[in-house]
Amino acid sequence: MAAKPYVIDVKRKKCITPECRGSYVSILEKRQLPESEKMAYGMQCMFPKNDVVDQFVKDLKQIYVQVLLDKFGAQKAQEIAKVISAKQRFPVRDGDDDKEAGLANAEQLKGHYFINTNNQFKQPYVLGPTGKVVPVDMLTPDDIYSGAWYRVMLEFWYYDVAGNKGISTSIAGLMKTKDDDNLGAGTSASEFESALGEFSTEAVSMFDTSEPGEPSGDGQDTEDETDQFNFL
Repeated sequence: MAAKPYVIDVKRKKCITPECRGSYVSILEKRQLPESEKMAYGMQCMFPKNDVVDQFVKDLKQIYVQVLLDKFGAQKAQEIAKVISAKQRFPVRDGDDDKEAGLANAEQLKGHYFINTNNQFKQPYVLGPTGKVVPVDMLTPDDIYSGAWYRVMLEFWYYDVAGNKGISTSIAGLMKTKDDDNLGAGTSASEFESALGEFSTEAVSMFDTSEPGEPSGDGQDTEDETDQFNFL
């Protein structure tokens, strides 16, 4: 049975997103937030525009309403909603909007909606292929990286900072759905292995340091030990 394209939990003010591509992914360790001294886990979720994503963006408005109702009650929530709507202080942004042209990855964002989401206080969960949470200390940048595709759990909340009012998100967890070209700098181990795969036999002989009569180290036992770290 096919998975739902996304989940909207209005009462709990949470969602599970449609599949998105991750950029500026910092899940395994915190990074410094732009124009701030604060450190946080986070990522940028990029959603290619299609019918499913269009409907997802519309359905998120139900959560926005619930956030304001829970915070202010019905009467004041309407007033705050007008202010937020006028200034477009919502989590979802349009990569084709001219006001986003100054972003460092503006070209990547064309044809996408995107959400920048962080979590200063709690490291996001990572769901493995067995449906269980994977301990993050067992993961590497080759498992969770910018460029891979994910489903993300987001929590929504109201903010009012120095008179700037709006609705924002925190990332609660994610599940990688597939690999793709790395959008970050450098070469990943998986990219390296793929590029030099045809030379693997030659590599074995180059790095075989065993003594005569000892196992060469390229048998099944070593292969199994490596496989157990391929979580996602």
